[in-house]
Amino acid sequence: MIRLNLMRNQFGGSASASKPNLDNDLLFDSQEGFPVRRNRKPLWFALAACLVAGAGVGGWFLLKKQGADVPPATREGTSTQAVPPQTPPKAAIPHDSGVTKNVKTESVKPVAVDPAIAAAARAESLRVVEKARKDSIVLSKASAVDQKAAHAKARKDSIEAAAVRRTDSLAQARKQHEEALAQAKKHREDSLAQARKQHEEVLAQAKKQHEETLAQAKKHREDSVAQAKSLKEREKVDAAQAKIAHVQNLSPGIAPAVTAPPLAGGVLDLVLGEARSTAKSASATPTRFEDLAPTGRIAYQRFAFEQILNKLRQVTPANGIGFSRVRVLSPGVLVADGEAQSATILGQLMQGLAAQSLVDTSSTLGANGRFRIAARLPFSASVASEAAFSKDFPADIQRASDLASAQGIELAKPGTSAVTAFPPFRRAGWKLSGTGSWEGCSKWIASLGGVGSPIGFTSVELVSGPDGRLKIVASAIAYGK
Repeated sequence: MIRLNLMRNQFGGSASASKPNLDNDLLFDSQEGFPVRRNRKPLWFALAACLVAGAGVGGWFLLKKQGADVPPATREGTSTQAVPPQTPPKAAIPHDSGVTKNVKTESVKPVAVDPAIAAAARAESLRVVEKARKDSIVLSKASAVDQKAAHAKARKDSIEAAAVRRTDSLAQARKQHEEALAQAKKHREDSLAQARKQHEEVLAQAKKQHEETLAQAKKHREDSVAQAKSLKEREKVDAAQAKIAHVQNLSPGIAPAVTAPPLAGGVLDLVLGEARSTAKSASATPTRFEDLAPTGRIAYQRFAFEQILNKLRQVTPANGIGFSRVRVLSPGVLVADGEAQSATILGQLMQGLAAQSLVDTSSTLGANGRFRIAARLPFSASVASEAAFSKDFPADIQRASDLASAQGIELAKPGTSAVTAFPPFRRAGWKLSGTGSWEGCSKWIASLGGVGSPIGFTSVELVSGPDGRLKIVASAIAYGK
């Protein structure tokens, strides 16, 4: 028999082929799975091996059938031994109708195969193996192409998924940006509305203070007119009395037919003296602050200080300017220091002061927006009036401190007054200091005139302090007999 190694590896290597190294392999995370075709190379190798084994078995049966008809080859050699006779083939045993013969079965020795037939079988097996190898190579190439196509498809799907994710992220970022813009716009509108509301409130308060100032000035003017009328009436009465006295002093020849009873001693002189002093005061109307009496100066200083504080507050812009120190000096001089954001805003402040009838206005603007302004309230004789004389200096200054406390101004306890002689009067002075607000200081000065207090001021200074409160320093005076 001929044994053929049909499963011999004819390629000089292992049956398993190395996995091709593809440059297009992509890395995917655990959340992205793509169907990848498995390697079918082992399956094709198994099928090829089965085909080769089947071909070998078929060839073996075919060779065995052909070898049965070929006579055995003779042995030729130099040996002198006798060659045993060959056993003749067994004859067919005829079957008789009633006789059965026993035939001895002999063992059959293997017959030699023709080398040509064996070579042909070996060549056929090699051809089959070569064909199976080529088929496996083709199948492996087809599998590599399929894997490459699968990897390309997976890469394309990954790129598309990344593009979708990028589009979603851009849409989300755009949406967040639009929401932030809308929120900022709403916040800006709210801030503008609040600022507008505050500005309207400030304007309304300034308008109210302006109306109160006008009403107070009107009241002062009416009082002055009433005083002038009363003076004129007294002048008429005095003139009539003087005429009567002159008639009485005439000679008896021209005396009137009816005579009045004589007046008491000294009455006529008193009436004539009052008439002369009234006429003299009426004819001498003051045109300067220095022409006023001491009590008139106190009343005018209170009026001028209140007017300057109110007017400065009305014309100061709501934003862009701030005061660090404001001084009001007698009789009506304003000196203010502060910071402005620009020269335009400072110009608006100066225009406002000029519009409020303040004269001699001037300003200087230095580094970092620091400025100083000066202005003067012109003297007006129509608002001139008289203040009361002080009967008790300590009691009067204490009442003035109580009025300041009622307006939210916290003053330190007044010290001992410095009393000086001011013939024919006495003059007392105090240094007052404390904290309060701008409006409280203005109302405090106005309330002193409303209650008829004899206390006045020669200077008032407001300095910016912490927590939005102002430091107030005032020089107060009063006159007494």
